[in-house]
Parts: sequence; structure tokens; C-alpha cells
Amino acid sequence: MNSPIHRWLIQFLFACVIANYSAQAAAVWPPADGVPMTQWGKQISPDKSVLPEYPRPQLVREKWLNLNGLWDYAITSKSGDAPANYDGKILVPFPVESVLSQVNKRIDEKSRLWYHRTLQIPAEWAGQRIWLHFGAVDWETSVLLNGKSLGPAHRGGYDGFGYDLTGALIPGGAQELLVSVWDPTEGGQPAGKQSRKPEGIFYTPTTGIWQTVWLEPVPMVHIANLKMVTDVDAGQLKLSVDVLGADPAQLPKQRIEAVVLDAGKEIARASGQPGEPLIISIPHARLWWPDAPFLYDLRVTLKQGNSTDVAASYFGMRKIAVGPDENGTVRILLNNKFVLHNGLLDQGFWPDGLYTAPTDEALRYDIEITRKLGFNMCRKHIKVEPERWYYWADKLGLLVWQDMPCANALSSPRKGVTIPDMPAQFELELRRMIQGRFNHPSIVMWVLFNEGMGLAMSPTQHETPSDGTKALLQKMVEAARQEDPTRLINHESGAGGGAWQGKNPWDVGLGDIVDYHCYGKSNAPIPEKTRASVIGEYGFGVALSGPVLSVGLPQVKSPGCSGLVLTQLTDVENEKNGAIKYDRTLKGNIPAEKTGTEMREKLKQWYGPGAAAQQ
Repeated sequence: MNSPIHRWLIQFLFACVIANYSAQAAAVWPPADGVPMTQWGKQISPDKSVLPEYPRPQLVREKWLNLNGLWDYAITSKSGDAPANYDGKILVPFPVESVLSQVNKRIDEKSRLWYHRTLQIPAEWAGQRIWLHFGAVDWETSVLLNGKSLGPAHRGGYDGFGYDLTGALIPGGAQELLVSVWDPTEGGQPAGKQSRKPEGIFYTPTTGIWQTVWLEPVPMVHIANLKMVTDVDAGQLKLSVDVLGADPAQLPKQRIEAVVLDAGKEIARASGQPGEPLIISIPHARLWWPDAPFLYDLRVTLKQGNSTDVAASYFGMRKIAVGPDENGTVRILLNNKFVLHNGLLDQGFWPDGLYTAPTDEALRYDIEITRKLGFNMCRKHIKVEPERWYYWADKLGLLVWQDMPCANALSSPRKGVTIPDMPAQFELELRRMIQGRFNHPSIVMWVLFNEGMGLAMSPTQHETPSDGTKALLQKMVEAARQEDPTRLINHESGAGGGAWQGKNPWDVGLGDIVDYHCYGKSNAPIPEKTRASVIGEYGFGVALSGPVLSVGLPQVKSPGCSGLVLTQLTDVENEKNGAIKYDRTLKGNIPAEKTGTEMREKLKQWYGPGAAAQQ
């Protein structure tokens, strides 16, 4: 039975099985008609690796296992038990509502989504702690391994979280992983532009796993987190290293070593014990600018006896502040210089993947096309992206105003699904957002609320700001400032007023920014003593397919303006006001580079040299 003929026959039959499987996969891919697939979405199929890039670029280890791919799924009632049988396969990490997931189904607040798969721990990981990581799951997530709960349910749709699997593993066998998710979407929790009834400026919701899931082996004592604060004026990096699994009695025996590299060459080094920030002097520091986004590499090593944990990272030397420019006008200053923040509103939705970009190349494209069109900034609009999006912003030189995903409507949450103590949940997720994206030099501003959405958490939400509402907003500003005193805080984009909403309806004088939304002919607000002036949105309904100067920039020209945000990067579902189409193809036949050149030249004329400097 081992003759060449028999071997050939076996190979032939095996090839037929593979061909038949591939044909069946192709026959059902994509799973829905009428959806504008992106060029990257067309490359996705169940028999190919999905988002294979390491998902945490600022704390990288060599050994890891990507769990993206086909999982079993089922939809039950919210109170139902784990399913005995599953409804089919879902392609993780695409949301269940998306066509790329292969499911393309809506889920309401009365339902629960289940994920199931088995996994095998590599034999060479023996003797180490095994961690399971989720980039993000929307919204309430419970995880079991081999029937054992791994911990309390995690609530939050935008922050990464993980579990130590070690105590629940079956030695030498297949491991059974079960994940359940409940997502009311409109229960008042941070949900951004998601809606159960998408229309107008609200879009299709995302439920469940929507970022990469992966396994990672680590020593018993290992690096859990890095926090990097750069001091441009002093030419220093302050590095804090969080360590997990340490016995307090062993702390004197532990050592942190950090090495800063430029193109592989060591330029600085420091060492110390965990819990003590390392101050690293950077000789002749090269600064991070949009046109010169220089990044230093960083290698951090934790040693205790024979145990060693090594993590790779990077950082950019960058300073952001509000202060007088060379003419005494209060401005946003980048590395102590006025640079106009010329941006696009960026929703971060995809026609085929919804919250999840089809590929890493797709993430990069959005940033590249933004830069080519002449913009040096984007306002990431009430959505938090996967870390690799910020990696590309860091690497390609894009300033980012990062919105907190505030409540998705100005009205009360849907009756019967209200999340208890919404302000506390909002603050928790706000702090996690800042903690999780703290190290990215591209992020220069935290935007806490949008157009009165801060009032959605208050009993007085339909009134002008009351003392209670102001106190609530003040609390959130203080929470953000506590987590990050190095960046600017915009307490509410659009709070300053504008032609469309009357004068100063929600501005209660907080934060570092006074922000108008100018969908009309009104100009930017006048800068204040301690707050810079910006136009957080303008130009609704225009596109860059025709002459770029028709976008309304002259209407928002105003002395002292530090930043302006054109609505928006792409068309999204019912909105057709993007600089490019929803599927990321260009509008018209004008090259993006030509549009960008015209944009920069005109801004220089209107706003002075700072509009073109370090664009």
C-alpha cells in the first residue's frame, strides 16, 4: 500500500478535497450582495490568514499565536445558557453585523452572541504563563476556558483586555475556549456612531469581537505595560515599567534595562528597579513632526535570576501645548512652534468590515490618503482604533485629535436597557482609552464629548448647562487630566457654538480648547488667554473631487485659528460628503497629490507660515 501509484492516488484525492473546499469557500464569498467591498475586503477569505500582524506594536514579543480565523458562533437569548449546537462559522475579528464576518446579522439587546473554538498550546511554551489577549470586544464579555470562568465580565467596547489562562489549561490536550458577548448598543454606554436604526449621521452597529485575539507566553515575572513621557525641552525620556507576577520580597533582585536605538545603533541606556521611573537622556534629540515623523526604537529587558523578559517598543520626541506664538497670539504649539492643525473628520467605518478594517494595508491607506490630500491631522471621530492604526499615524506623520466614544444619541437611552451609573462607566472607559493609547506621539488631543453629547448622561440633558452638568463635565476633564497631563483636552467639540446652533450653548469654559462647528459662514472663535481656537467641524456636503478651493476654507478663515476639521474623509453609509468614497476609491480624476499641493499653498496664504510649517 506504499507503492508510487498508491502515494500518487492519495495525493490526488487530497488535492481534490482541498480544491472542493476552496470552491465551496469561493462560492459563498462574499456572503452578501449589494455591499461595496473595498479592494482589501476582496482579498479576504476563510482559508487565508486574517490580520496576521502583531497587534500591539508598542510592546512586542517574538513568540505569540494569532487566533483570528473561523470560530463557531451562536445567537441565543440574553439569559440563555451556552449553546449545545452552533449556528455556523464566523470569521474573527469581523463584527457579526459585517459581511466579512460571513454572518451579516443584526443582534438586539435581548440577545447574546457566543463564540467557540478549540486551541492547542505550542509545546515549546511549557513552563511559562499563557495569556489570552483581546484587542477589543463590544461590549460586555465573559470568557471560559475548559468550562472554567477566567474572571469577571469585562465591560467596554474599545479597550484591550486579557486573562492568564495557565490555571485553567488541560495538560497536553486541546483547550476549549468559549466567549459570550452582550451589547445593548443604545443602553447609554460609550458607543460612538453605532445605532440599532442607522440613519443620517448614525451607522450600523458592531457587536462582539472586532479586534485581533491572540495568545502569548510570558515568564512568571514579566513586563505588563510601558509608559513613556517625552520631555522635548530637557531632551529626556521618562520610562515607567509595570511588572506583573512579582513577589514583593524579590523586588530587590529584579532589574530593568532600557536601551534607546536609532537605526539599530544604541544611543542611550538606563537601568533601575521596577517601580522606579527611568530618566533617559537623549543626546541631540530628533523631534517628531508631521513631515519628519522620526521614531526611536526602544528595547526593555526585565531580569530576575535566570528569568528574562524582553519587549520591543518605540517612541517619538514630541511636545504639545497651548501658548503664545511669535506674535503673541494664543495657539496650539507643536514642539514650541505654531503648526496649523489642518484635518479631516475620520469616522473609521468600512463598508465590508464596519468597525474592522479588512487588512493592515487598509488601515495604512486611510492615513496615507489623508496626507496626500494635504492634511496633517485627523479627528478620529467618537471611535477608538486598533493600536496598529496609531502605529501608522506615528510612522507616517499624522496628528490625531482622539475623540472619546460618547453616548450615541442626544436623547435618553432606550427604555429597559439602560446601563447603571452611566457617568461612572463613561469615566472608566475614558481612563482606559487614555491608558491604552498613551504612548503614541501622533495623539495630541483628547476630545471628551461631541455637540452636547455630554448632556446625555445628565438628568438635565435637554436644558442648557446646569450646575450639575458642568460638575459632571468638570469631573471628566479632571479624570482625563489626571491620566494624561501632557496632552490637550477639548471638553466638548462644537460646544463653542457656530452658525448652525446659536451662540455658546454648551461651552462651560473647561479644557484647553474653544471649539466651534461651522456648517455655514461663521468664523472660528477668538482665542482666549488659556484656550486656543479651533473649528472642530466645517464644510458639510463638500467633496475634494472638484477644485479643492471650493471646500469653503475662506469661510472659516479667522485670526488666531489653530486648527480646522473638514467633514469628512469618506462617505459613510447614508452620508455622501467624503473626500473619497466609502469603498476608499477616489472621487473625480484629480490626483490626490495635486489636491494636497493646492491645499497647502492656499492655507499658507490665509494662515501664515505656520500653516505650511512641518505639514
